[in-house]
Amino acid sequence: MSRLARLARRVGRKLKALAPTPRPPEPPSLPLVLDGRVPLAGYPTVRDVWCAPAFGVVVDRQGHVLGGAADEALRVSPDLAALPGVRVHQGQSRLILPDAALRLPKAAVIAGWGGLRNYAGFLLDTLPAFLAADQAGVLAGHPPVLPPLTPWQAELLTLTGIAAPQTLDAPWTELDEAVLTPALGPVVAHPMLAEVRGRVLTGLGGANGAGRKLYISRSDLYDAVMVDEAGVEIELAALGYTIVRPETSSARELIQLFAEADLIVAATGTALANLLFCPPGAEVVEMRPPGSTSVWVQNLATGLGLKWRGFDAEGVREMLETPLDAALRPASAFAWRADVVALLAFLAQRA
Repeated sequence: MSRLARLARRVGRKLKALAPTPRPPEPPSLPLVLDGRVPLAGYPTVRDVWCAPAFGVVVDRQGHVLGGAADEALRVSPDLAALPGVRVHQGQSRLILPDAALRLPKAAVIAGWGGLRNYAGFLLDTLPAFLAADQAGVLAGHPPVLPPLTPWQAELLTLTGIAAPQTLDAPWTELDEAVLTPALGPVVAHPMLAEVRGRVLTGLGGANGAGRKLYISRSDLYDAVMVDEAGVEIELAALGYTIVRPETSSARELIQLFAEADLIVAATGTALANLLFCPPGAEVVEMRPPGSTSVWVQNLATGLGLKWRGFDAEGVREMLETPLDAALRPASAFAWRADVVALLAFLAQRA
């Protein structure tokens, strides 16, 4: 081989090495239609759809997002970019279709985003929705599909007497046939709440007594931190309050305590959903951080015939250090001070 030929070969190899690697083909995807959703009445049946069990989102083959359970996901993430497999490019949301998704023949999609991640949402929203669907005859042929259950979710389902749902640890699944839930109403006004209360208390075996005074601690949590809570707990324990730590209690234990309580003192938080099980006429003192506008605890308590009192802490919220961009900072990433002296004076006025 001549020198010229060898040189040409070397140059050819270098040029080949410098050539850009061909881009792999784009995975198959489905453009999502997020505008113009029409609320569906009753429990409609749809066929051949995709479902994200952990979010309550159902998508048909044309990309339409279906069902009332998807409403909360759309409120939290209007473009659904927070869901696994959803990508947004130039304002268009697309679902990247899984290579091999599990396929279920029939399922009911009942629970949405908050109702699966939050104790209050599961108790006050998901359980009543399950009972309403069961009463409508939906669940007999279409068992609910959910992500893997937490211990407290499984415990609440057992206490309510709801049959074990299908659980699926996968971001998306295909459903041959799905029954959708209607849009959810106000979380503390579901008509099946009384049925949930009755079933759970029956499953619990009833209350063992009455007259307890409870303080619901947030000391194990890392959001809405009450910086002087240790002092609050010491003072209330000396006054005969039982200090309750929801993060280390089972659902059964929490419900039993609330069912036996005449007075509950607690900062706004998901554990106060257990007011559902308090005896009639019980009193709740809700400690609200500075600037709080939340009313769901008040609405729940008054709707149940309980005596609600609001203790509004003075001062300001102190922002907690977080590694997140300010736009991504959770609304609960703050600290506040209750002022134990002011709280004790407030409780004495209400005694």
